[in-house]
Amino acid sequence: MNNTKRKFQYVKPKSEEAKEIFEYMMFGLQSCEILEQQGTMYLLKPIKADYQFWMSADDDVDWELDR
Repeated sequence: MNNTKRKFQYVKPKSEEAKEIFEYMMFGLQSCEILEQQGTMYLLKPIKADYQFWMSADDDVDWELDR
């Protein structure tokens, strides 16, 4: 059994493209599992979507962290 604790992050869309993805693919749910982190870059997978994306925690064009 894998005892690795999964980490999650809430995100908010900024761009029009991200807003469409958020509404239609993510069903308006902000919670994403953090699959990988490289410095301030996160590979995220929304909890209700078969979709993955990279975002920068500093200044991403499409997404922002909802802290």
